[in-house]
Amino acid sequence: MIFRHLVLPFAYRARAMASFALMMRLGMFLGPLISAAAIHVSNVRGGFVVQLAATVLAGWLMARLPDPPRNGQRMHAQTPHVLRLA
Repeated sequence: MIFRHLVLPFAYRARAMASFALMMRLGMFLGPLISAAAIHVSNVRGGFVVQLAATVLAGWLMARLPDPPRNGQRMHAQTPHVLRLA
């Protein structure tokens, strides 16, 4: 969020902020829901397994996605190859 004014063109900032807010709200809803389902199916350890899986996934995405450009260069709006479906 700190670098959004350096990476995103002005025309796309509102869309990016809305996307960030949507993902945050979606995570706040789905995280406890999935953890509660895992706890219900197994035991309390199931909730920790869900948290571990989410942490590993977030770490993997952070390692695979490209860093924002430096020195004021703009990044082109492309889907990183790691997230492409085809």
